[in-house]
Amino acid sequence: MMTKRLANEHEDEPEGLLRLGGPVCVAELKETMESAGGDPVSAGSIADLAAFWLDLRRRSPQPGRTDFGPEDLKFVLPDLFMVDIGCDGGLRYRLVGTRLASRFGRDPTGRRIECGGGAWGREAIATVLRRIVETREPHAVFTEASGDWSAYRLFQAVAMPLHAPDGRVAIVLGAAQFLAGLPGATARTSRLDMRPIR
Repeated sequence: MMTKRLANEHEDEPEGLLRLGGPVCVAELKETMESAGGDPVSAGSIADLAAFWLDLRRRSPQPGRTDFGPEDLKFVLPDLFMVDIGCDGGLRYRLVGTRLASRFGRDPTGRRIECGGGAWGREAIATVLRRIVETREPHAVFTEASGDWSAYRLFQAVAMPLHAPDGRVAIVLGAAQFLAGLPGATARTSRLDMRPIR
């Protein structure tokens, strides 16, 4: 599977799970997700969620959960996720859309991230969420791989912070889609490519 790569300003980053790249605009997100084999409808709604969040931030520098209602997110519900960020740093799924839940094999809503899925998946998700909390910025996330991948191991997503009244990041709002890989294969290397959304 060929993935369109965005220009990376940090080619000298050490090898590891996370690679930070240069900014990406909303218009580029949809094109990049589709070129990686993503579903055009999901790619469009995921990019639209990023645009929605950026619009919220234009109205409030620290968007929060009270700045919108569930009806505002109908366009992305199957691919949506919301994760509560506990005061202790714990990560718990608040909401997981139906398409995402089907990829997990069960609905993880209400469960701690540390308690489900494979080790690489847990580490990848926790890394993304902690980066969003640290930077307080929206990011696009793309997995990169060399070698064979198991089915639905590749994913692409957007993740954005939602702030509590006290200013801390209380929830990460996002949407993701999984890309089919090779059934039964295993990954030799894996990495997350995170890019701020502008």
